[in-house]
Amino acid sequence: MTAAQELAADVLAVLEEHGQTVAAAESLTGGLVVAELTAVPGASAMVRGSVTAYATEVKRDVLGGGRAAARRARGRGPRGGRADGPGGPGAAGR
Repeated sequence: MTAAQELAADVLAVLEEHGQTVAAAESLTGGLVVAELTAVPGASAMVRGSVTAYATEVKRDVLGGGRAAARRARGRGPRGGRADGPGGPGAAGR
């Protein structure tokens, strides 16, 4: 088992233990984060879904990202909202 696979299994175990779920919006990772999570047997109980928005217009049109969201993603603006996980506002939890 690779380190990434072990980490994915550990993340899912913690989510399950706490009755939480996860969803992701990925860009530069190209869907790799959710690919690792969903490779773990039983992941469907915790993984709600994902969007891979690589192009700027997809981020804007599908995810509602704009200039302010881009600044936040680059660490140049306040986050606001709630931070449920490492991905930022609304990234994890129910």
